[in-house]
Amino acid sequence: MEPLASIIIPFYGKADPALLDRCLASLRRQEAEEGKDYEIIVADTPLRSTGDARNRGIDRARGQYLFFVDADDLLLPGSLRPVLDVARSEQPDIVRFGFRTFGGQPPTDVSPTGPDRLTRYPNGAAFMAAHNFTGVIWTQFYRREFILSHGLRFSNTSHFDDEEFAAKAYACAGPMVETRRTVYACYENPASITRDIPPEKRRQRLDAFRQLLERLLDFRDSLPDADARHALDRRLCFLTIDYVRQMRRNRCTPGQMRQRLHELCPTGLLPLPARPYGWKYALARMGVNLLAT
Repeated sequence: MEPLASIIIPFYGKADPALLDRCLASLRRQEAEEGKDYEIIVADTPLRSTGDARNRGIDRARGQYLFFVDADDLLLPGSLRPVLDVARSEQPDIVRFGFRTFGGQPPTDVSPTGPDRLTRYPNGAAFMAAHNFTGVIWTQFYRREFILSHGLRFSNTSHFDDEEFAAKAYACAGPMVETRRTVYACYENPASITRDIPPEKRRQRLDAFRQLLERLLDFRDSLPDADARHALDRRLCFLTIDYVRQMRRNRCTPGQMRQRLHELCPTGLLPLPARPYGWKYALARMGVNLLAT
């Protein structure tokens, strides 16, 4: 019998096995049955990228739904079964849920019980067209047959492969459901926040983000559905703003930022268009377009 969900954890190279053990323990303490409700796939890769490891996990998966979990993160106690029940009863292409962060001791608070508050969307594009959201991979269940039928794969990189995959999945998805439950606990290592990244690594991260934008542009042009293209246009606008944030985070000078934005102009992403995406977008749009001139 196939499990309802395949939980895929990329783990390779010099990753800390103690963190993986902590992650696995949080999965196995859930009020769900391993082998029936879920299976766990720890995915290695000789290519040393999260994207390739996740693809290898997809290839091994037997579950009806795919759930991507990072090895240094956790699930909140008692949080898995209610979301599995939503997937089982609703059968959407995507089930979306909440997350929280932690930087010290693992959280011990239990997921709330009682009736859930679900929001249903006719398709993933309808959600993406109405929201600016964090494009992490671990706030969703993805129905495996939907992913396979659209040929969706992760790019072979460890930089922003989740942003790309999530945007493509939402553009292609049929019915989706959002639950207000918080399921995932993302570990923010305090040491990594202040770590000095070498200039070459910073350049690689920025190049990877630009390549992400270019791949999503190509994907948008391949979409036959106008609503899906419109939704992905919105996502690309916000990702372009995020690109500027990445430049600031990676210590680009104003001249370097202008140069990178000028290189992006021929793609059509800039100047950012005037769209009714909210006042925060309007302010960011003015600043980014000014910097790009």
